[in-house]
Amino acid sequence: RGNCEIGFRTTLHQVRNPMRTLESLAVKFCVGGLDSGVVREEFLVYARAMFSKGHDFGRYSCIEAVGYFLVEYQNVMIEARKRGEIAGFYRIEDTSACDVAEMAGFLDEYRVVYKPNYGKIKKICGNGDDGVPAKRVVEQKENRLNKDMVKLSWKDLRGGIHASRKDVGDRDLEMKVRGLFRAFGYDEKQIAEEIIMAQDGKVGESPGDEL
Repeated sequence: RGNCEIGFRTTLHQVRNPMRTLESLAVKFCVGGLDSGVVREEFLVYARAMFSKGHDFGRYSCIEAVGYFLVEYQNVMIEARKRGEIAGFYRIEDTSACDVAEMAGFLDEYRVVYKPNYGKIKKICGNGDDGVPAKRVVEQKENRLNKDMVKLSWKDLRGGIHASRKDVGDRDLEMKVRGLFRAFGYDEKQIAEEIIMAQDGKVGESPGDEL
């Protein structure tokens, strides 16, 4: 309706490694594992409502459905940043609470909206003590949802596998996700080209290559 949003002087976009986000979405919304291709109906309703143009989410495999949703959502955020509606983005893996506060203007007495906040946050983040908790990057050592249940490689995003109806080797989704890596400053080489399952059940990786 255009009258329900809460207005903020500064809006920031929090991002996470796109492949890690895809893995979490797959765990939550892929019914019966990746190879079943089945997507939870509540996700399809949401995806169709937001990004129906150019997508038939009902025909996608689950990896494709959550993948294209992620791409579309993040691209909307990127375009909003270009228009000036979002001031900037930060990677959750390497940003502290004080970093976010500074980006949002809380450490600038002329930008802060509620003046008492300036003194409070300045006392925490501007005291020269790098050991305070608010200045530390919170390292998430364990994904609470995806506890090693799904690990994706670049090959997993290609057509013809995991119940995909696309041509074998189709790389459209892969290239779009790689684009997110570049947009947010993540290293594509951190993602394996292929996950290899050995006969002894151990998982190996074929190194990724940047395109």
